[in-house]
Amino acid sequence: MDVNEMIIEEWARVCKEQFTIADVKFSVIGPGGGTNYSNIDLLAYDPRNDSFFDYEVKWRATEWVGATKSEKPENLVGQMIRPERQERIKRLIGESNYPKLKRVFITPKKWLQSPNGQSLVALLAQAQIDLKYFEDVISELQAAVKARGRYDSVVSQLVRMIGLCSSEA
Repeated sequence: MDVNEMIIEEWARVCKEQFTIADVKFSVIGPGGGTNYSNIDLLAYDPRNDSFFDYEVKWRATEWVGATKSEKPENLVGQMIRPERQERIKRLIGESNYPKLKRVFITPKKWLQSPNGQSLVALLAQAQIDLKYFEDVISELQAAVKARGRYDSVVSQLVRMIGLCSSEA
């Protein structure tokens, strides 16, 4: 799990009060019949409204949608709706809970400014995948993490420290 996914997991736990499972692996059958592996960045359960979330995190500081072949809009959406991913989720949460699943794609606003980015936004909406901006996640996490309080995760401790340092400047 990379740091971007760790931030999203902390946001889901602290801000949304969700239970999480990170880096859920599953097998993928390629076009030539070979097996490869993929993963679900974060799978979460919200007990307050009995719903599940499939979070896909894409963070690129300098690139944009379509900068690489694997990051073409149709590939990014296809990754979230591929049958192998859906079957893995059903095995984890149960077939009867699958209708309660919401898919969420999380990325920085800047990453979507290209024409390919706008195409991705349209494809996500068409596939009924919610879009969440990384900047909003950071703001929510900063607002939730107080200067005083007990935080066991490195992410929350860093958010608290950054908040303290920037408030003293």
